[in-house]
Amino acid sequence: MRLQPRLLSHIALAKIDGMRKAHSIHAAKTHLSRLVERASAGEEVIIARGKTPVAKLVRVGTNSARRKFGAMRGRARVTAAFFEPLPDDEVSVWER
Repeated sequence: MRLQPRLLSHIALAKIDGMRKAHSIHAAKTHLSRLVERASAGEEVIIARGKTPVAKLVRVGTNSARRKFGAMRGRARVTAAFFEPLPDDEVSVWER
């Protein structure tokens, strides 16, 4: 059995970058929705031009670590000097 040339190139890309599987640009365009599904499941998908990796498809991070309003309450101190006007020499630096 003789393998098709594009199958050979796909097999040659199988072990680029350690354990991760690399996909040719043509294969990535053909199977983009499958690759996006794999990336959204947490897998890193490598896309290569020839045998050179050129892109990595990864899941976008979620906003699970949202900031809590008032988390710094009691940890920072603001004195009355904060609310006083700046001296003229400092104001001139900011107005440049």
